[in-house]
Amino acid sequence: MANPERWTLQRMLRWSTDYFKDKRVNAPRYSAETLLSMICGFSQRMDIYVQFDRPLEEHELQAYKLLIKRRVAGEPLAYITGTQNFLGLDFSVVKGVLIPRFDTENIAITAVEWLRNKDKDASPHAVLDLCCGTGALGIATVKLSHRQCDLTLADIDPLALDCSRDNGWKHLPQSDLKVIKSNMFECIDHQFDVILCNPPYLTQYEIDQLDGEMTQEPTIALYGGEDGLDFYRILAENYSRYLKPNGCMFVEAGYQQKNQLRDLFGNAWQDEIYDKADRFRGAHISPVY
Repeated sequence: MANPERWTLQRMLRWSTDYFKDKRVNAPRYSAETLLSMICGFSQRMDIYVQFDRPLEEHELQAYKLLIKRRVAGEPLAYITGTQNFLGLDFSVVKGVLIPRFDTENIAITAVEWLRNKDKDASPHAVLDLCCGTGALGIATVKLSHRQCDLTLADIDPLALDCSRDNGWKHLPQSDLKVIKSNMFECIDHQFDVILCNPPYLTQYEIDQLDGEMTQEPTIALYGGEDGLDFYRILAENYSRYLKPNGCMFVEAGYQQKNQLRDLFGNAWQDEIYDKADRFRGAHISPVY
């Protein structure tokens, strides 16, 4: 890093954006803005542009230099900042827990619409977020539905459970929140109106091909068996026993897995869910009795 007399926010933003581009960092401008806002204590990236001529203090320069090194080394931005936005809500993220993806947002939106069509004055709806990770899928669905819900967050990983519990307390302080360590349905003992699940679904080949930032994320949250379908088989065999009458499940999947999942769920397959790039991303499942 050069050492001019004055590193203003404008100058540092321009330099670090170019540096990230040279190092092939994902989202170079956004990364520079986010990290610069972080070391300056700004609540939003726009504050940089309001104070473009503000010089950086020496301690800020040194802190920013360390963040740049972490980003160039391939560390995901969410692990550096400790947060990831999902449907307008900021979720705490720690290294070792899967980072929420924008591709998952339409799964939550579809579930929100389903809940909103339910009687507003009905008794609380029981919602299960299975393989919850940060809890973003279940928490966002419940919060944005504006319906009374009892949310259960379940995962096999204690780190994910701690993270999801913190996020639940933050976003749903008044809700009846349960956090359960469970390998899929093993420790689940009651029924739900809605099951949400974003299980591991990468194949062994896809795991072997991972590079860049994805290699920093936990394999336990990504690997779905040799063909990527191990967890969907468990879901297909068991989910209906954990649904109340007229309940349903919203499940995420890889964009190439539509036909395999349709075969697994058969007549229970109600609708396909697509992401914002119009790629298949999941399904609405409801058993036919």
